[in-house]
Amino acid sequence: MIHGLVGRRRVGKTTLSDYLCRQCLYQIRFSPRVTLPERMNGITIVRAPTSQELSQWWSEKEPKVVTIVPEHDVDSTFAETAFSVRSWYQKEERKGPHERAIGFIVDEARFKAVRDSTNLDWLFRCTDVEMMHVYLTVHRPKDLHPDIRAILDYWYVFHIHQQIDLDVLEDETEPIITNGAPRLKPREFYLYDVAEQKVAFWREVRSECSNGNHRMCSHIWRPIGEPSKVRQLNPMAEEDDQEFELL
Repeated sequence: MIHGLVGRRRVGKTTLSDYLCRQCLYQIRFSPRVTLPERMNGITIVRAPTSQELSQWWSEKEPKVVTIVPEHDVDSTFAETAFSVRSWYQKEERKGPHERAIGFIVDEARFKAVRDSTNLDWLFRCTDVEMMHVYLTVHRPKDLHPDIRAILDYWYVFHIHQQIDLDVLEDETEPIITNGAPRLKPREFYLYDVAEQKVAFWREVRSECSNGNHRMCSHIWRPIGEPSKVRQLNPMAEEDDQEFELL
């Protein structure tokens, strides 16, 4: 499935993408801004992984998190990463159907390689939609290429107020989102299920921080009002009590 998370800076997009991604057993996170939190079971590298390395790191059953922080050219590093993920997926698929979900975060996904990558397009269109989840975070809806917007499964719309961006949302989602997006507070968003054409309003519920550090807390998102069918499809329906840094 393809998940598009849009909204201005510091409203929770990256935090939410990481929250969703860790519902998957295999996790790969492309982080040009170095904003994704480190994980105890994670590996951080400054180049693209090879498919052989992914096979090695993901050979055990426990979750493994691979984070790529590009040291040099972002576009070329992403292009190589997308190639490796596709190669790994195809190699594993030859052994039999995938039974464990893969999460692939692309933070700040407005760069050129996202639009041009044939390997990413293959991951969008040729993988098991229940097993491959790609999370794209951007500030503006138009930062997602129209070809990508056309096949999104879910929109996560945070605060957006510029009319040019609202016009894109009007074409892609529902009037309630276009009208309500400028009034959203940080950590609030509309979740739009494209196939079902269902909208749900979600808000983060944060527990008290036991260590006294307001930047460390538990992140739980809950639907507000009457939940739609999308609640049953979304991993956010499950509570989570792990702690990580607020982004």
